[in-house]
Order: sequence, then structure tokens, then C-alpha cells
Amino acid sequence: MPVFQSLSFIFSFVVDLRIHFVFINYFYFFCLLWFLSGLAVLSVF
Repeated sequence: MPVFQSLSFIFSFVVDLRIHFVFINYFYFFCLLWFLSGLAVLSVF
């Protein structure tokens, strides 16, 4: 059974990494959007 335990651990680790990557991508996207909107507002004024 240790093989099954290590496989499940690797699987959960990969899923955790994918979830973290998705959150990081969304975070960077929102930061970029906020930065660009801030630049647009500054260029208007």
C-alpha cells in the first residue's frame, strides 16, 4: 500500500500546485488590470 499512498500524495500535490497556479494567474491578471486602469485614469486627469 505505500505505493498507493505515495501516488495519492503526488496527485494531491499536483492538484494543489495547479490550484495555486490558477490563483496566481488570476491575481496577476487583476493586478495588471488595476494598474492599467490606474494609468488610464491618470492620463485622463
